[in-house]
Amino acid sequence: MSEDILHKRKRILGHTNLELDDETLEQYTLIEVEKLMCMQDRSLNDIKEMPKKRLDMTVRGTRKTFLYQTIISKLRSRKQIVLPVASSVIAALLLPNGRTAHSRFNISLKLDEDKLCNIKPGTMLA
Repeated sequence: MSEDILHKRKRILGHTNLELDDETLEQYTLIEVEKLMCMQDRSLNDIKEMPKKRLDMTVRGTRKTFLYQTIISKLRSRKQIVLPVASSVIAALLLPNGRTAHSRFNISLKLDEDKLCNIKPGTMLA
């Protein structure tokens, strides 16, 4: 499952060289397992032998991730288009189908005052 998570994030973020250390990957895997278990009204805490999620990985101290996920889910349930973006890869990993802003909007990593996003009218990205 952890390999699938890493592969999916590489594809979504357009970052083929993305690497996560084992502990971080384990934590993201546990988050996904917890989401699946919650759909069955269960929790990782129900299984004594399971590793536990680190609190800082799931709530980032202020529960912003939970808030963002709730807002995104609510808007999508109303059939509204939501493009979750973040400034860093790690932050983008915490959002449902999140991507980095430069990846989503085709923003060049080398910026100068004359640079523009390369978004063509009439394309899916537009």
